[in-house]
Amino acid sequence: KELGEIVAGQRRVVAGSVRFAGAEIANRGVAAAARAGVGYVTDDRLHEGSVAAATIADNAVLKAVGRAPFSNGIWLNRRAIDAHARDLIRRFDVKTPGSQARIGTLSGGNIQKLLLGRELALAPKLLVCNKPTNGLDLQTAAFVVRTLRQQADAGKGVLLISSELDELLAISDRIGVMYNGQL
Repeated sequence: KELGEIVAGQRRVVAGSVRFAGAEIANRGVAAAARAGVGYVTDDRLHEGSVAAATIADNAVLKAVGRAPFSNGIWLNRRAIDAHARDLIRRFDVKTPGSQARIGTLSGGNIQKLLLGRELALAPKLLVCNKPTNGLDLQTAAFVVRTLRQQADAGKGVLLISSELDELLAISDRIGVMYNGQL
């Protein structure tokens, strides 16, 4: 978990460096990692990955809310935000009464699909996924695994952090084992 948080800019490192696409990204924060092309799907989808009391639409643009077409820097474009959320709901088969429902009312699997869609909509060069199928039903877990494999097949980097051997084998081209902070 700590490795994923470091790469995504959420955790500071005491020693060493993290380089991605030729740039140092260690200790520069989440925004710097995102600008470098790093996306992050957390294992704590309800508390860390989303704002449970906010709408699906607001959560769908949480990481891009200050950018066009969702904002002009001052005013939010609610029509664009809602259209984007409806598109993610459709593309990622999120079961919901609508984009204005509170994300906290969804099942864990539907939240995970929306969060995965939100990250992929930002077109990351590297997607860090921390236990992305943890607690999901088999159908949703298979969808997540297929989606991550498609990203890898498209030449995108996927850093998968998992203890599930089946999903590691399905997604990974290379597997490393961390033990006591060592690879």
